[in-house]
Amino acid sequence: MPIADAASPLSIRSRIERLRLIGFPLAAAPVRFIVLMALAFPLTANAQLLDRDLWTTDGRVDAITTSAGRIYIGGSFTRVSPMVGGAALLDGTTGAPIEVYGRVNGQVLAAVGDGSGGWFLGGGFTSVRGVTRNNLAHVDASGNLTSWNPGANGVVRSLAYDGAVFVGGEFSTLGGQPRAYIGAVDAGAGGATGWNPGSNGTVYSMVVNGANLLVGGNYSIIGGQARGCIAALGIATGVPTSWNPIANNVVTTMAFRGNTLYAGGYFTEFGGQPRSYLAAVDLTSGALGSWNPGADQPVFALRTTQRLVPPGTITVFAGGYFANIGGQARNYLAALDGVTGAATAWNPNADDAVNAIAVRASNVTGEATTIYVGGDFQNVAGQPRHHLAALTPAGAATAWDPSPDEAVTSLALGTGTVHVGGSFNAIGGQPRNRIAALDAASGAVTAWNPNANGDVRALAFFGSTLFVGGVFSNIGGQARYSIAALDTITGAATAWDGGAVDPPRPFAEVNAIAVRAGVVYAGGRFSIIGGPNAFRNNIAGLDAVTGAPTNFNANADGVVSALATTQRITFPNLVTVYAAGEFFAIGGQPRFQIAALDGETGAATTFNPSADYPVRSLAVRTSNITGAATTIYAGGEFLNIGGQPRRQIAALTPAGAATSWNPDAAGSVTALAFKSTGIVAGGFFSTIGGATRSSLAEIDLGTGLATAWNPTPNGQVTAVASAGGLIYFGGSFAKVLGEARPKFAAVTDQTVAVEAPVAIPPGLSLSAAPNPSRSGVALTLTLAEPGDAELGVYDLAGRLVRRVHRGPLAAGVARLNWDGRDDRGRALTAGIYFARAHAGTQGASLKLLRLE
Repeated sequence: MPIADAASPLSIRSRIERLRLIGFPLAAAPVRFIVLMALAFPLTANAQLLDRDLWTTDGRVDAITTSAGRIYIGGSFTRVSPMVGGAALLDGTTGAPIEVYGRVNGQVLAAVGDGSGGWFLGGGFTSVRGVTRNNLAHVDASGNLTSWNPGANGVVRSLAYDGAVFVGGEFSTLGGQPRAYIGAVDAGAGGATGWNPGSNGTVYSMVVNGANLLVGGNYSIIGGQARGCIAALGIATGVPTSWNPIANNVVTTMAFRGNTLYAGGYFTEFGGQPRSYLAAVDLTSGALGSWNPGADQPVFALRTTQRLVPPGTITVFAGGYFANIGGQARNYLAALDGVTGAATAWNPNADDAVNAIAVRASNVTGEATTIYVGGDFQNVAGQPRHHLAALTPAGAATAWDPSPDEAVTSLALGTGTVHVGGSFNAIGGQPRNRIAALDAASGAVTAWNPNANGDVRALAFFGSTLFVGGVFSNIGGQARYSIAALDTITGAATAWDGGAVDPPRPFAEVNAIAVRAGVVYAGGRFSIIGGPNAFRNNIAGLDAVTGAPTNFNANADGVVSALATTQRITFPNLVTVYAAGEFFAIGGQPRFQIAALDGETGAATTFNPSADYPVRSLAVRTSNITGAATTIYAGGEFLNIGGQPRRQIAALTPAGAATSWNPDAAGSVTALAFKSTGIVAGGFFSTIGGATRSSLAEIDLGTGLATAWNPTPNGQVTAVASAGGLIYFGGSFAKVLGEARPKFAAVTDQTVAVEAPVAIPPGLSLSAAPNPSRSGVALTLTLAEPGDAELGVYDLAGRLVRRVHRGPLAAGVARLNWDGRDDRGRALTAGIYFARAHAGTQGASLKLLRLE
């Protein structure tokens, strides 16, 4: 594993303010997500704060390092994207998220516009932007979560809007009232209306048709009458009409054109006649039409268009799980003639199920101009398109490629926008193959893109050069075998070429890099490195300027997984290299899994802790006076080390003996990094330091006990780094602090005292002091209820010059500082400005006078 040393904090003052709770100093932390809770005693809890603006990856992060306001990451990922949760509003042309309003903690299965630019959301979720919302939520046209909160006690699978919000799914209560699978809620207050048909099975699809609501699902009774999986209910009454086509199995999707309803699902009979998964019926009589495309597997999505000039041709776009439809081979996606049912020539050929379709049509001709499709696929129209694509009328994929990280289950169109829902967490990012740099201030990926063709496992800086190790053969636009040096401005590989190989294996592995005194120390699995005749087994020293091998030749007989170095400050300035892994001999001596080596020759020193199982991670504390190691911390899979029983983690003396420090981890420790008050251990454990901790913990350096810091990732942690008041970590987890946060995350490096809220009168208020001011201003925002809030500073033209806060806030008083600068860190001139706050439907503003 790469070693995360105790690096200097990042210079990211543009996003850092000094915040203080009453009587409790809070270290520098990013304003964009740090939240001050109510200022009242007694203290009730301690918490870490998640950086919700940090972009995430679609694959594991195995290496992290920081420099000059950037976070460099390496691993097995191919894309870096903003976190949005299960819903996003995308630009219909570029695919970029317009407003990352969602952060829906769960799956969004349905969305419908509110007629004013906002959206009602339904699905299987528990919160939106950290605010409780059980399976139903509403966001306004600005992307703000509103107070609308009906709540459903089961999954919502379908929504329709016609004055009220009609809701279908698997619930038994809705808006605080008993409602079996279907009901309606007030679009303003959110309470259940009297509309209450009741069903004896799940409702999957609803379409408004004049005075009626067409309902498809998996039921035999609805509105108190027998209906076979499809019915028409009065919007005013909830009573079924006489229309009664009868399907013998689930109806999952419906779309109508003129007086014809097209239905799809799992049925094999419709209206008493054989119909394989697709049927068409008359909307007036309920009579079955002759339209019979005959899909060979279920249909999940339908949309229609009709040619206006000349009037006539209806096209039905169908998505599902089929391979044949309309008499032709069509994989998962097809366009069908709305009269004959025959498949048209349109054939994008997806490689997995299509769950949702939305069609943008010409106002002049009525024909489709862009067909948006979402589902489980990875490729469509011969192009890699993960879960979401935009297709032309000819069936080609456009350049539109938001690439959500998981399945898409709903699509809806806005004005120039596409609303996307599903089980994804991230969407609309940038391709980055296995290595990337993120801006520490914004959390977004930068343009830096070395594009490695294999996994990156180690990162280490030497001056302005980033050394990279892994399992690749090309990086930075050049052939480089498992180790390379990259320009941090361009991302291009420099002329430095260490070239690690391991014949006859196709690739060598460089798992760890440490740079000291002009030497790049590399560890991994290789037999040649630094030149065609430079034989070095699994560990080597390379000149940091030329790439040529140095005299350092420790010759390990097994894989080296971790490296750390020290250098004496006093004469002689000897370099010591600490190496760990799965070896039994190194530096010319028997050494089990861990050793200390002379940095010049590679000879083993007397340091010999002798672990019984592999050591995967190292971190070394040094003397400020001599530079020599004072304590060597080791993590791995061992049960004994340094002559003592120590499970998975230990502290060793310079002589190699285990100290009394004994956190005793119940599971492997694969990453270590020092933080401000202790050492952070990452891995795959369930307890450590005498406390329950899931794969990540801070251990007190004196007692060996776990501190209160506890981010609770729900999977393995493979890399850890500390910088700028944050702990960055990567791995194979899906959640952090109970929120969706896959593969890569950051939390504050200390617990923050969260205090009980004071009683606040209803509404929202905003004040500032001092005002007028010549420097900083303390803006005090008071909220009656917890929820999302925004606070910004605007100039006289109404332009946002500084976003002070956006995100969830607790009820109570939040004090947020403005330092008189804009979002680029520039001091603003003297004059009049306005502070504006918004939370739910509440708003407040005040004038700010800035003096010379």
